[in-house]
Amino acid sequence: KNLTASRDRLNQELAERKLVVEELRRSEAQFKAIYESSSDAMVLMADDGFLECNQRAVEMFGAASKAEFLKLKSEDIQPLTQPDGENSVFSAGVHAQWALQNGSDRFEWIHRRANGECFPAEVSFSAFDFQGRRVLHSTVRDITERRKMEDALREREETFRAMTQSTSSAIMLANADGQITFWNTSAERIFGYSAEEALRLNLYQLIAPGKFHKTQSRVKSNAVN
Repeated sequence: KNLTASRDRLNQELAERKLVVEELRRSEAQFKAIYESSSDAMVLMADDGFLECNQRAVEMFGAASKAEFLKLKSEDIQPLTQPDGENSVFSAGVHAQWALQNGSDRFEWIHRRANGECFPAEVSFSAFDFQGRRVLHSTVRDITERRKMEDALREREETFRAMTQSTSSAIMLANADGQITFWNTSAERIFGYSAEEALRLNLYQLIAPGKFHKTQSRVKSNAVN
């Protein structure tokens, strides 16, 4: 009986271990699928270089293969200096050290592809222990299109501001409550308020005679309701 009981317990333990192994394999397969399908480059790195990466990293940096990418050094994927004039390797080291000490870091960066083309990126560092040593998991998001949109919006705003400031007509903008949000130089000249003063005023109160203020308030209230 004891032998039978021991055999049954052993079989049960083996069955439970098999279930655990199968669950681990499923979890690993799910993680790998997410890792490889990510639109961001993901790189695992340590003091001695890159340990692992996903396919998106290979594509983003223009490497011939994953094996080729893992041979690269950090200086191979970034220009000599960043826009602030700081040495890229030194600044990257500062971010890495911060992440290692505090667990994570997030910053914008200029990276470089294999063909020499530089591109703006949003980088996230996460630190954790792996195989007995402290490593960093880096997520790199190419924000080239976002920067293009931001630059285009900035250009439109500058064009609008140049046009409105050069006209002899007063141009004013206000929100739904009448709070002034824009006041050009001609408005300053015509109404006698500086832009700084006008931004603290209400357009309806400013341009409508006093006897119409209550009517304007009722109209606005009805429109809201």
